[in-house]
Amino acid sequence: MKDILKKHWNGKYSLGQSYWIGGVLIPIGLALPLLIMGASALYESESGAIFIIVYWVFLFVANMFLMIGVFNSASNYIKINKKKKKGTFWGRLAQITVVIGIITVIGQYLVVLSS
Repeated sequence: MKDILKKHWNGKYSLGQSYWIGGVLIPIGLALPLLIMGASALYESESGAIFIIVYWVFLFVANMFLMIGVFNSASNYIKINKKKKKGTFWGRLAQITVVIGIITVIGQYLVVLSS
């Protein structure tokens, strides 16, 4: 597991794998428990509220880790394609979407924390 995480962080997976698996599918899977249980129902008890807080922190850290891994993979994609004199469009597009994603996640957390 440690090797998989390290490989993702360093952008060693292909851009397609890291983007679609690490940037889309895993974050959706990690958010499902909150969606299924219904966040408001958990606030009714102290232990439910503690779980929500701990899980939100975990989700934030996990999302940042995953997005940074995708960004690094896109950087590697760009570097490799420049050497091969190929296009870098998909790598640049992935970097742009990751930056937008990071800003969005941080913004959502700030809104939740301020309410």
